[in-house]
Amino acid sequence: RCVATHPLELSDRVIDSGVADEPVNRVNADVWQLDDGLAYVESFSHSVVMQAGDALACFDASGAGSGKHVVDAMRTWSTAPVSHLVYTHGHADHIGGSGAFVADAAARGAGDHTWWAMRRCSHECSATTTRLTGMC
Repeated sequence: RCVATHPLELSDRVIDSGVADEPVNRVNADVWQLDDGLAYVESFSHSVVMQAGDALACFDASGAGSGKHVVDAMRTWSTAPVSHLVYTHGHADHIGGSGAFVADAAARGAGDHTWWAMRRCSHECSATTTRLTGMC
């Protein structure tokens, strides 16, 4: 597999030149460190992971079919527990992978009430969220 261009370098090049000479929406579950304590996992819906003290805050969980890949990639970057899962919005491709985050927390000993212990931040709990994740 060829080595992909770092997302910041790629976005700078596309913004500066106006030319997208390689894929810009990569769905390969690669994890990239953007800055100290800040990483980015490429997926159908990307996930941004931020070190927040002794834990992680994750922005978007990706989709149901890709959430586990996002968590696995995130774990190559940090083993800290996830304390917050922030949804940018309630579309299935941004919230559907939530179950993978809950499973990861449970596997790390977070207990039976993992979902409720992990703070979820979103606009509202929609019928879509409940239907897709079984949680809300």
